[in-house]
Amino acid sequence: MSALQSRRLRYGVGAIGLVFVLLAALRLVFVLGFSGLDLRTPALLETLGIGLRFDLRLAVLLLLPLAVLAWLPRWNLITLPALRWLARAYLTVALAVVGLVYIIDFGHYAYLGVRINATVLRYLQDAQISQQMVWETYPVLWITACWLAAVALWVWALVCLERLTLDRAPSASGKL
Repeated sequence: MSALQSRRLRYGVGAIGLVFVLLAALRLVFVLGFSGLDLRTPALLETLGIGLRFDLRLAVLLLLPLAVLAWLPRWNLITLPALRWLARAYLTVALAVVGLVYIIDFGHYAYLGVRINATVLRYLQDAQISQQMVWETYPVLWITACWLAAVALWVWALVCLERLTLDRAPSASGKL
């Protein structure tokens, strides 16, 4: 039972939950806003189930480095504030990269009707033309502002979770 009282375990499960909620929300935005799929399609639930399982795996993989930092014997997220700052920086970069990939996927699908794949790399061959097309086609400043605000909001939520779980005093239950 003492494992259920672990501050680090609660932080890990909570962080995975928060990142999963973000990824699931982005998946729903795509399905409802971009796919044009009829919501009465029988395969919709199966497709969403596959996507949500992928999102859960991605959330776990994104937070594995934090799990390592939380369970190191002497240097961990509870004892060293510098590691918390390292974890926050990692989370900021990881969530920003994932968010950027989703934004590129949304734009690619809106423009070509195809999900992002390796062919998107051909646009990097002439980056100047691609950059100008993106700038003229999409509200880049608004998208960037919303992207940065979403990353900041999610990092803030994860820092609040960190303060609720890792900063609280260890519980004495289960110890003799």
